[in-house]
Amino acid sequence: MKDERDELRARRLLADYMAAWNRHDAVKLVSLFAEDGCYGEFGQGAVLFGHEVIRRYLSAKFSTLPGLTNTLTAYPTWNGAQVICKWVMTAIPRREFAGVSPTGRPFRVPGATVLVVEDDKIARAADYYDVRTIARQLRFGLTPGFEGPASGFSFVDADIISSPDFPVTEDNIRYGE
Repeated sequence: MKDERDELRARRLLADYMAAWNRHDAVKLVSLFAEDGCYGEFGQGAVLFGHEVIRRYLSAKFSTLPGLTNTLTAYPTWNGAQVICKWVMTAIPRREFAGVSPTGRPFRVPGATVLVVEDDKIARAADYYDVRTIARQLRFGLTPGFEGPASGFSFVDADIISSPDFPVTEDNIRYGE
């Protein structure tokens, strides 16, 4: 049986992670990682090791995307070792992003985050989204009818949904190990 205290700590860790993203607080984000933690942002092809490297990368990203917001679109899932959540990222780039010079156009892209939690810290974080979708939107504009955040949903109201069928030992975030 999964420990409810671990689930509560994981929920708090994810809430802190998402809040720090939306505040553009790279220092706070890095503090949530274990000393040997890793961050993978697979939309941009970035895999980063170590607090200082992660902090520099996130600071540069926040500078490029000053209005970046991540909005949860579904209840997070907890499997005993990982927290998984779906979100929509929105922003208007100030500088080149996704291989496109600034156009003044916004983008909206669905994505997901997987946090591997060990000892109340993030051992590995992986963010997944399609950078081609962003590039198309920046070049040509948003696609009508894009699925946005769940109506009336906020993380504060969310409970992490336990996923007993998802193996606790599953770890597909290998980072070249």
